[in-house]
Amino acid sequence: MQPHGFSVDISWQTHNDITRPHYLPVLPPKVTADGDWIPLVQEQLGRFRSTLSGTVLFSNSGANESGYAICMECGRAADMPHGGEHPGVFKKPHKRLRGGSIDGSRECTGSHDTWKIKPNIHLVHYDTTDVFELQLKNLVSKSYLDNKIVATTLAVSLRHAAASVLGINDEELGYSVSHMEIIGGRSWSILLYDTADGGAGYSSSIGQHLMRIAGEMYRGLECAGDCDKACHQCLLSYDTQHHASLLDRHVARAWLGDTFPKLLELPADMCILGNTSKLETMPLYEALDRSLQKVASKTVRLFLGGDAEKWDTAWGELRHRIVTWRARDLCVELVIYQKTLEQLSNELRNHLAVMAKGLDITVATVSDGVHLKRGVFVAEVFSGDVSRWACADENVIEPGPDWGRVVDVPLIVSHAQINATSVDVIELDLVTDRPSGDDKDLSVDEELHGKGDEFGVRFWDLIEKRHQTFMDIFEKEEVTDIHYSDRYLNTPLGAALLLQVLKELEIRFPNSYGRAKAHIKVQQIRTEHRSYQRSIWDDWLSDRDREQAIEAAYEYVDLSVEVGTYSMQHVPHFRALDFKFSSGKVARIRLDEGWGYWEAGSGYSNHFDFSTTAADQGVKIAMWSGTLVKRRKNYKTAFVLSVRE
Repeated sequence: MQPHGFSVDISWQTHNDITRPHYLPVLPPKVTADGDWIPLVQEQLGRFRSTLSGTVLFSNSGANESGYAICMECGRAADMPHGGEHPGVFKKPHKRLRGGSIDGSRECTGSHDTWKIKPNIHLVHYDTTDVFELQLKNLVSKSYLDNKIVATTLAVSLRHAAASVLGINDEELGYSVSHMEIIGGRSWSILLYDTADGGAGYSSSIGQHLMRIAGEMYRGLECAGDCDKACHQCLLSYDTQHHASLLDRHVARAWLGDTFPKLLELPADMCILGNTSKLETMPLYEALDRSLQKVASKTVRLFLGGDAEKWDTAWGELRHRIVTWRARDLCVELVIYQKTLEQLSNELRNHLAVMAKGLDITVATVSDGVHLKRGVFVAEVFSGDVSRWACADENVIEPGPDWGRVVDVPLIVSHAQINATSVDVIELDLVTDRPSGDDKDLSVDEELHGKGDEFGVRFWDLIEKRHQTFMDIFEKEEVTDIHYSDRYLNTPLGAALLLQVLKELEIRFPNSYGRAKAHIKVQQIRTEHRSYQRSIWDDWLSDRDREQAIEAAYEYVDLSVEVGTYSMQHVPHFRALDFKFSSGKVARIRLDEGWGYWEAGSGYSNHFDFSTTAADQGVKIAMWSGTLVKRRKNYKTAFVLSVRE
């Protein structure tokens, strides 16, 4: 419960007896951050991220840490005792907290309605602010930090170092540690946040100075007084006193190791852009936007390559950024490595050409190995000088939802007065099979927001409103087969949305739909991305569990389905819902991002028990009625509707 304010009994007498007040345990705030992880200089050091919209949750659980009992009628509260019984004040009729007598009595009417006395209530306060999160690895074991004393000590030292480098007081930054689940285990996260309401931009800028700050953090573990663990000359201060038992500079320094400062420097083999190479400490899109804010910036060049089989037509954030840059009248160039261009299927070539023509962007090619002996170019921005990004991992430039996102190998950036990379512009006619003129591109924003069990209604209403001709074929002809392909249909939420679409179609066109079977083609689940499962947006962990749950959901609503799991090479790059008719025509709905464009809002209905039977999971999928919203603000997706003979 988040209170609006506090009050005391009007008859309470003030006093100056310092022995009477009792003090509550100080609970550390719970801090969360989001955003893309960025690896430190070398993989064995760890990773970090920052955000302008992190959350800090302050809580008060009472003297016994069991919460409070609160009268919802008058607002009187009392500490919950151990054991779960009501506090003594609520075991008998109590007086109203404030106000005079009513009908000659000051007794609260909530005394006689036991349901109005709510037990075990914890008081909380949320704040949205700038947050920086750091996860470190041990140089010897190569495992993430799993020692709370080390984490807390480094958090205090990191805060002081950040405040010193940024030129602010320590008190303007708060600190916390959190035991987080990560792939392969758990790690203590070190978190810093702005104490100013709404944030002041301090924590979110730490990444830009992180190498210097990390070095200061290491040196901050030295003490002029040569103390045993922590003292006021090194780590102790007014607001760290509550964590004094968790501070030990010797243990923290030993965990980091003597070579830690040297590893913060960019080694020679990672200077793939020459002497001006630096570690990029911002997510790529943010770094590009920062460079494009320069008045002289006119052109942004994006490189595409890697394994053509892994390309995805759902460009997501990449497409959104391109649209935004073109709206600002910036030139956008897509440069494809020659080796990858030769591997592209006609479908991918067509997708690329249609996007280039629709957004008026240039497509070019570059020979493999141009200017770089190791790694690939990722992006360039032309202003007075050239800002250039490169990475040793060529998977970074494979188009799809993760283009430009690094995992273990960092981005390297260079800002210098150099010539742009030499490329060859491609004539679009050489890389495309043109689509039919009857194809319809639908831009989708918030039109499909709402209850999950009504998604199908809104989906077909939108198509009917925007492209009635497409719907007419369902009125006139019979559907004999349905095919849906999606490499990323891994969550119950995505399965539920697809089911709602097909279920509503059967309701609207029972004569057309008939008893056609839906064939769903999905990619094998990649087990290295295992995560904790508890919500409808989490992934299944096995292909068999996914197949059985989806088939059970369709059986529950009396629809016929067949789910097939294939390797990536045998699942199309795009997400398409195909309807085959008795006349031989095929109506296709191609979804830019599939069902991943939407996410579930908050609510208990989002809980999903992956450990239950396939039948029970199927019922949950078929009956899910939570709230649906789009995943990213200020971003639209698209459907392409087509009919082929």
